[in-house]
Amino acid sequence: MNKEDENPNQTGPFIVNFADNPMRQRIYKMFLAGGRYSVVQLSEILKIPDPRSHIRYIRNAGIAISDYWVKTEFSRYKVYFLAGTGKTNYSI
Repeated sequence: MNKEDENPNQTGPFIVNFADNPMRQRIYKMFLAGGRYSVVQLSEILKIPDPRSHIRYIRNAGIAISDYWVKTEFSRYKVYFLAGTGKTNYSI
């Protein structure tokens, strides 16, 4: 992604094209659609082993992907989402 594509004054989600990495583009589109996903859910939907590095690159491109911890009796995990989107489901 080029530096001029970034907009530090942007307050909401803005469109970024990750043409160099189609998987990153699919993850970004899922978040734009308003989904909230754990790493396991993203891995199952996209058939990739670990989407966390893609999320890191998307964040480094200036996209504010938020997360929160979910704690259960036996485990804890993060759920990732793009703040400001209203939907909760996404299907490919």
